[in-house]
Amino acid sequence: LGLIDQKQAKKLAPLCSTCGPLFALGTVGVKAFGGNGAGVKLFCACIISVTLSSLIYSLFTKRAATGVKLKSAVKQTDALYSAFYGAVNASLVAGGFICFFYTLSKVIADFYIFMPLIYALSPLFGGELASGLSAGLCEATGGCFALAATGGFFALPLAGFLITFGGASILFQQLCYLGKCKVKAGFFVLFKFIQGVICFALLCLFSLWYAAHVAPQKFKGVRSGFQLFKRALYSGVGIVALRFHKKAEFPRFVLYGAAFYFGYIYLVFL
Repeated sequence: LGLIDQKQAKKLAPLCSTCGPLFALGTVGVKAFGGNGAGVKLFCACIISVTLSSLIYSLFTKRAATGVKLKSAVKQTDALYSAFYGAVNASLVAGGFICFFYTLSKVIADFYIFMPLIYALSPLFGGELASGLSAGLCEATGGCFALAATGGFFALPLAGFLITFGGASILFQQLCYLGKCKVKAGFFVLFKFIQGVICFALLCLFSLWYAAHVAPQKFKGVRSGFQLFKRALYSGVGIVALRFHKKAEFPRFVLYGAAFYFGYIYLVFL
């Protein structure tokens, strides 16, 4: 529609390609990890890493020129048909990518193609977690289930990395659409990788904090402190967003939408 230019599309692409709440909370959090707040931790860490990295990138890049000439919308007489056609077509394309990369991940596993990567990661995470992570780099959903089945300290942080980074299956889906906006694949993949690393670090820090302060006390007398920690975290994110929204290259509705997400998660799940 011509509502944004190429530079604005480049800035918005990493922010607007975030994991959805249904996948993080339901598929990975509940079905893979069995609930217990895993999905909430994954989703919050993913949103924080994506929002924070996108804001920082926007602050340290030149502001795009204002006054972009908007194209007049083409009058449509079959808007409902076009909407259904586009939705069904996008669903079929996404399903095709998922089937292809799921099958490809099995072929890679059968032929031990990722074995060098597994050997390289095994000293850090162990063989089973390294194998699950390697599978997730091809198809994220299967990798998350493999990580959850293995368990261990790094299972949840590595799953957070996968759902934020996306893996080959999700990245190819996103690049199919972003390529039309002339967003470079190398830039986008590197940005998503950085976001995944931030999400991994956040979940590791939270797991360490949880193990040091909550688990030894068996949840006695720590609820008020935990609530204070969460309020401080959300307040900090809100202050940063309100402080820099004029400098950042994001519309206000993006920031308000992020605030709504955090508020909804806080009131309903935590």
